[in-house]
Amino acid sequence: MTELDIQENGIDDLGGGWLSCFPENFTSQEVLNFANLSSDVSFDALEKLVSRCRSLKFLKVNKNITLEQLQRLLECAPQLTELGTGSFHQELTTRQYAELESAFNNCKNLNTLSGLWEATPLYLSVLYPACMNLTFLNLSDVALQSGELAKLLAHCPNLQRLWVLDTVEDKGLEAVGSSCPLLEELRVFPADPYEQDVVHGVIEMGNEAFSMLPSMLTDMLVPRLKGCFEISKQNDMK
Repeated sequence: MTELDIQENGIDDLGGGWLSCFPENFTSQEVLNFANLSSDVSFDALEKLVSRCRSLKFLKVNKNITLEQLQRLLECAPQLTELGTGSFHQELTTRQYAELESAFNNCKNLNTLSGLWEATPLYLSVLYPACMNLTFLNLSDVALQSGELAKLLAHCPNLQRLWVLDTVEDKGLEAVGSSCPLLEELRVFPADPYEQDVVHGVIEMGNEAFSMLPSMLTDMLVPRLKGCFEISKQNDMK
């Protein structure tokens, strides 16, 4: 087996011991995704599995994985190309922050990043060293403000796909235009799609915000889900 991707499956996980079922001589895992599981997993078993599988390229963990645990996983697997993090909302000591930043700095092949649940501006900066080669940044689980998005995108010059929440507002779209010249797809999701009385930040985008987007994007706004919109290249819309 090389792939275990259970994000799209409805699985009742009654405990986190399932990772211990992998034999100690198992080393072929290339894809591991358990982002949708709500229970804790055995981190000791997870760390050992990630350490053994030198061909692991795709790793998405659930919200229960802490920043300190994430740092240890990244040290075990600097070869990752796609990463979905756990919670990004814990207090770190200065040493822990430096170690996490160093771990991201060693991920030279990372091209896709997601997760970042409950991320705070204080810790988003640890991502900067790994952002240079990102082509897909999924921030649909992060309620970033425009200023926070602008700081992050300044380190992502090669982005081709970007998903954000409408909390970034029009100012956030201006940051997209100034920082992401290679962008081919932009999706904007409502922070609270089921709240009827909420005025979503970029649902009524003005011409000025549109004009700041990369010229390769069309001015066509296409509804995907309730309150979700996508802007993409004209030839992708056909």
